[in-house]
Amino acid sequence: MYLKNGEVHHSGVNNEHNVIEMLNSTDNAITTHLKNKHGGDCIVKHKGGTQGVDDAIVVGQDDMRRAGISIKNHKSGTHDWTNTSKIPNKESIKTLFEQYKAKYPDMTVELFKEKEETLREERDNIVNQYLRDLSGGYIKNMLSDLYEGNSEYVIVNHMKDEQYICYEKNIENFKEFVGFPEWNYYLKFAKAKNSAMIWRKHPETREEVCTNLRLRITLNNGLNAFFGLSAKNKSSIPCLKLQQDSVDKHIELLSNKIIVPHAVKPSALSITAETSEPLKSSPVIEVDTIADAKSDGKVDMKAEAI
Repeated sequence: MYLKNGEVHHSGVNNEHNVIEMLNSTDNAITTHLKNKHGGDCIVKHKGGTQGVDDAIVVGQDDMRRAGISIKNHKSGTHDWTNTSKIPNKESIKTLFEQYKAKYPDMTVELFKEKEETLREERDNIVNQYLRDLSGGYIKNMLSDLYEGNSEYVIVNHMKDEQYICYEKNIENFKEFVGFPEWNYYLKFAKAKNSAMIWRKHPETREEVCTNLRLRITLNNGLNAFFGLSAKNKSSIPCLKLQQDSVDKHIELLSNKIIVPHAVKPSALSITAETSEPLKSSPVIEVDTIADAKSDGKVDMKAEAI
């Protein structure tokens, strides 16, 4: 059976390959839908990489892309819609972090441990200042652009319910991205300083609604790497994440979703080399980065803790 217990989730790559193997080697409703829509000769190939949103692509015998698939692994908490270093006013936050780093020209491992709480507080204050300067217009345009550039399909490996859930990119399934053009978007802050929830407000009725989309700014390799103390990474830069909170509620409201149980039986023992590729080695994730995520999660993920 395909791995689905999260043991190899630290890179996400194995999850993508497991889903692709299921699509190519079993008779199931998702594969049937893809073949009906994109041709009976189509297969799914891994794509991955950091230059696009497609984790996999549907191709025909000519190996040309017919559709893209974004693959999410959901156990609890959130999943990312984007994680990018291409952020607005990048120079401003870059300058703030340079000034922050210059305050500690002789940082050592010992000094970092001694001042860690203060260092994280100062980092979060920088991020909070930056987030509060983001305009509602930027937030609205960002959501629209993410919708336009998203893969044609999303497949969620829902580990708790032991099922794969597939849905198409359309306005109905991405309402909070493009379904309310007349509304104004803004950020609402809670206890966490480095993230904020996106809300929308109707300009006439003044009704306010939480989108369950969270905007977060992180250092991609953690604070240790930022100060040059990591053996694995020598730099760490600000990245913007858009996260889907309340994933189960989001899934519940999807239209025309296709659900396949994990217990689906393979129709072949393995996939041929033409339809798959060897598993890529998983990148090392900094311990400091994991610590950042856990620390952030404890503060602002109340409904569905990471």
